Amino acid sequence: MATRSAATASLTGAQALYVLDQALRDRKLTPQDLDRYRKSMDEEIRDLETRLQLLRDASGAHLPIRQPAPRRGRPVGAQNASTRTIPRAAARPRPARPTRSEAEITASQKLQGQYLACISKIALKDRPKYQRIAKKEGREKAIEAMKKALGR
Repeated sequence: MATRSAATASLTGAQALYVLDQALRDRKLTPQDLDRYRKSMDEEIRDLETRLQLLRDASGAHLPIRQPAPRRGRPVGAQNASTRTIPRAAARPRPARPTRSEAEITASQKLQGQYLACISKIALKDRPKYQRIAKKEGREKAIEAMKKALGR
C-alpha cells in the first residue's frame, strides 16, 4: 500500500473531490483508473475480512462481534417539534387567556411603578403590612396607605 504524504493527509473531503476532478480534466487519471481503484477497494475489504477471520480462528477465542451501543436522544431523521405536521395525540388545548387592551396594560404598569416607588421608601419591617393590603384590597389602596404613612 502506498504511503501518504503530509499534503495528501491534510486534504478535506471537498478538497479531495476537487483534486480528483482536476486530475481527470488534466487527463492524469481516466475513468477506468477510478473504476480500477474502486474495485481494488472492494478486494482489499474482502482480504481484510478473510485475514480477520483467520486471526479469530487462530486465537481459539470465538468472540461475538460487538454490536454498537444504541443511540441516545432523538432518532436520526426524526422531525423537530417545530416542523411536526401531525398534532400530538396527547396534547390538550390550552385555555384561552383573556386579552387585555393596550390601555389596560399601560394603566397596570403605571400603577405597579407607583406601588414599587412607594414601597421602596417604606422600612423593611413595615413592608409586609402594605403587601397584605395590596393583595387583599388592591394596589390602589396600598399606594394610598403608603403615601399617607410617608406624609405625601
